[in-house]
Amino acid sequence: GGGGRRAMVLLHVLFEHAAGYALLAVKEVEEIGLLMPQVEESVLTIGKFNNIVKLVAFYPFKSAQGALENINAVSEGILHEDLRLLLETNMPPAGKKRKVVLGVADQKLAAAIHEELGILCQAGGVVAEILRGERVIGRQHHSCRPESSVSRHWAYTHWSLVERGGTSLKLTE
Repeated sequence: GGGGRRAMVLLHVLFEHAAGYALLAVKEVEEIGLLMPQVEESVLTIGKFNNIVKLVAFYPFKSAQGALENINAVSEGILHEDLRLLLETNMPPAGKKRKVVLGVADQKLAAAIHEELGILCQAGGVVAEILRGERVIGRQHHSCRPESSVSRHWAYTHWSLVERGGTSLKLTE
């Protein structure tokens, strides 16, 4: 039969937002390297970016205190319980025909997630490009989703935190 077909890679990307964690799914490809040119090109066009990158789950922080704890945990490369819950609930299982990879911004956090949950992680490269795209156009494309109450809350929390001068460390490059 057609046994020559390689397993597909299903890349998810963790986007850390001031208001919560967003889990993004990137369309399946044969290898992650193939995504780079597509992502780079799509970042310029919201419609194209949305065809490649979909929002799978959003975990809003329960309070300003919760947000602070999570942001501190992320910056120290520690897997917070909230993030563990999001990943355990929403990451698909890997199979023979597909490899599941989680893209994260930080190498230390990638190591912690891999160690505690056994999920293959990747930082940098195309992951950084997807995160950049999400930052550039994310505010626009989440507002047109059915979960707009979430995105309203998200945008509001994001801006109120930024205005108070809090947690902008994760929002800049």
